[in-house]
Amino acid sequence: MGARYEHFDQQVDDFTTNATSGQRHDAFTQRAGLLYQLTPQVGLFANASTSFKPNNGLDAAGKTFDPEEGIGYEAGIKSELFDNRLSTTLAAFHIEKENVLALDPGTDTNRAVGKARSQGFDMQFTGQITDAVRIIGAFAYIDAEVTKGDRTIPAGSRILGVAKHSGSLLSVYEFQEGVLRGSDVGAAYTYVGDRSGQSGTDFELPAYQTVDLLAHYKASENVTVGLNLNNIFDEKYYERSYSNYWVAPGEPRNFTVSLTLGL
Repeated sequence: MGARYEHFDQQVDDFTTNATSGQRHDAFTQRAGLLYQLTPQVGLFANASTSFKPNNGLDAAGKTFDPEEGIGYEAGIKSELFDNRLSTTLAAFHIEKENVLALDPGTDTNRAVGKARSQGFDMQFTGQITDAVRIIGAFAYIDAEVTKGDRTIPAGSRILGVAKHSGSLLSVYEFQEGVLRGSDVGAAYTYVGDRSGQSGTDFELPAYQTVDLLAHYKASENVTVGLNLNNIFDEKYYERSYSNYWVAPGEPRNFTVSLTLGL
């Protein structure tokens, strides 16, 4: 269990209108958690928390925003199986927030959505299949929508940029013998479902999937050279947006080289 006191003092100067606005807020946020070990390998957990976050900027009328506040609940199960070679976590969550900022398509400025809710579940696993092969995976289902809105962003609107379905899988092979001992090669797959591209409208960003390749060469105990080939199939996709005319494309096929030195 825990509690936190937060205070912020905000002042915004608008030089286009020579106007100044500000606000002060104090808040206590709380967190509580519980873990129950069913067996040495399997445990149940639950937690609840409140949140508080100042909102930056001004609305169309030049006024500051009230802070974003929320409450969240999570419960799930964790396991360590097969001599700790397989770790899994499955959790369900429910989060409610108010004063969440969203772009107003009519004014190109932010506005505070009355209330929003997100709920769903996520699953994560890490497996050491053999001494040489390990995998890491994740999947999430998120149902996120406005629960109290207005005419511009009505209740039932999807939350901007949140995919209902997403997942990833990484597999790595590490060489155990010979001159490549300690080096590795791997591949990663990422899937992101369709997302709302503009608050309060039916404009959506389509789903996309990418594949990356990676390799690390352990030249010595203290030197490792890495190579990442990202989006190898050159998938054309949109990463995020604020409106139907402000859309950010995802990165095309590219590569990065890294050098890691241990001291």
